[in-house]
This record gives sequence, structure tokens and C-alpha cells, in this order.
Amino acid sequence: GVTNFSTFLLDRSTGVLFMGARDAILAVDTNRRNQPPKKISWEVPEKKRQSCVTKGKTEQVDCKNYIRLLQFLPDGRVYVCGTYAFDPQCAFLELSTFTLEKAPDGGVKMESGKGKCPFEPSQHYTAVMADGTLYTAATSNFLGTLFDISRATGPDQERIRTEQSINWLNDPEFVSSAFVQQSAENNPT
Repeated sequence: GVTNFSTFLLDRSTGVLFMGARDAILAVDTNRRNQPPKKISWEVPEKKRQSCVTKGKTEQVDCKNYIRLLQFLPDGRVYVCGTYAFDPQCAFLELSTFTLEKAPDGGVKMESGKGKCPFEPSQHYTAVMADGTLYTAATSNFLGTLFDISRATGPDQERIRTEQSINWLNDPEFVSSAFVQQSAENNPT
């Protein structure tokens, strides 16, 4: 019953493949393919879906939570972001329990995903985690008309993004990104 798989993340040390889909995160142990996948549902509450519909989006397609970003964090968790009914949100996946971190009220502990994840499920974007910092290239507004490349996590004073200029990033289609680390002997600092 899970559809719209849009992102994949392989833990090479354990062989677990994490998959982002519509309203769900799955984990498949590639060493034990006969076992059913683990699944977390991360759906948008009804009130949020209705707010999305009032903005002119379709409830059955647009106003869902399409998981578009899965990235390992240095502390062993996975950073997860989804479109969340055209209001991108991010959360933390605890690998030991395969659960999303909880807020004091018992719901999912979330933070804004604007600039980290697209608003719309079909928008092109890319992201990469480098030494614990997330770098993204994505739309930065609800209409999908402003684009930027940013250092999207870390201390606020260290976050940066491209200038909002029509000459930069004129209707880009982001495809991919990679972290290529220099060896210590080539870059001693």
C-alpha cells in the first residue's frame, strides 16, 4: 500500500536500505530480503491537509507528505524531510528503535524544512550531508519560483545561501550532489 518512492539511503555497514515514500519511511534489510520491511507512517494531520486544499492544492495528490530527504547524521540518527502538504518539515529518525523522535506533546518532533526540502513532490532538488552539515539546492518558496543553494543546518550564524538574484539560478533543475572529501595529506587543515 506504499507508493511514490522518491529517495533511498543505504547503510553500507548493516545492509539496511531506507526508503522515503508518500506518508511513509521504510527500512529493508538487504541481507534478509524474506523479512517484511519496517515501516513508519508520517502522515499530515487533517487540519493541515485542509489548509493545503484552501491554498489551491489537491488533497489526494499534493496535500500528502512525500519523504524527499534521508541523510545520516554524525550521531547515528537519520535526518528526514518531507513536503508535508506544501509546508516542508524535517524530523529525526532514531535507528535503534526505528521511530521518529517525539516532541513533549507526544507528536513527532519537527523543524522547518523550508530550503532543505521541496514544497512540491515533483520539484527537482538535491541535498548532501558533509561532515554533519546539510547542503541543499531547492526551491525556497511555496510557489516554486525562488531557488537557492544553501548550507541549511548548523549554527544560525554559519548558515549561508545564494543571493536572491534573477541572474543566479534562473529556473534550474537540480539533479545530484556529492561530498568528495580531500585526504588529510592534501589538505592538512
